[in-house]
Amino acid sequence: MTEKEIIEIRLSRIENIVYGSNNIASDEFISLNIPCFVDFIETKVNNLVKESEVLKKMMNFLNSYSFLLEEKVYSLFKSCNTIRNEKIRLIFLNLHLYNNVLSQMLSIKELSIPDSNIYSQAASKIPQFHILLMTIKSFEIQLNHLSKRIAKILELWYEIGINAVNDCFLEWDERINNINLRLKKQMSSIYE
Repeated sequence: MTEKEIIEIRLSRIENIVYGSNNIASDEFISLNIPCFVDFIETKVNNLVKESEVLKKMMNFLNSYSFLLEEKVYSLFKSCNTIRNEKIRLIFLNLHLYNNVLSQMLSIKELSIPDSNIYSQAASKIPQFHILLMTIKSFEIQLNHLSKRIAKILELWYEIGINAVNDCFLEWDERINNINLRLKKQMSSIYE
């Protein structure tokens, strides 16, 4: 893999991290000329800065306080306490920006370039995945059928149980009526 391809991949990863898409095209007008490629990278980075709030704040901070990066200023920091305190205050105020950009850069650096075989392996697994989905669908159909059968059986048991209980109540009512009739007859025979 050439340096140009590696830089293109890293740029696409930066773009993906900053605003969640991966559509940097490998433009054909970029030649192998390094200065042209550096200009291309600068324009892409500027586009990224325009679209990312974190990078905008970071670049504004660097533009506003560029004197902090100059070599001449460091000697002033050693001699003057107020400038040193101001520098420390600025650093602490913008520490979250440093952390955000640093974590983004580290995540880009740690991303490994995927092996090209991964895509062919994934494509070869698609039929197995489809078979698995079809198997799951057939199990769902069987479960739906079984749940309907169980519901019908429970409904039938309920009807049988209710009918049996009702029959028992009718039989008990008949027996109680017979006992009441006998008692009435006996009571009437006793009083006569």
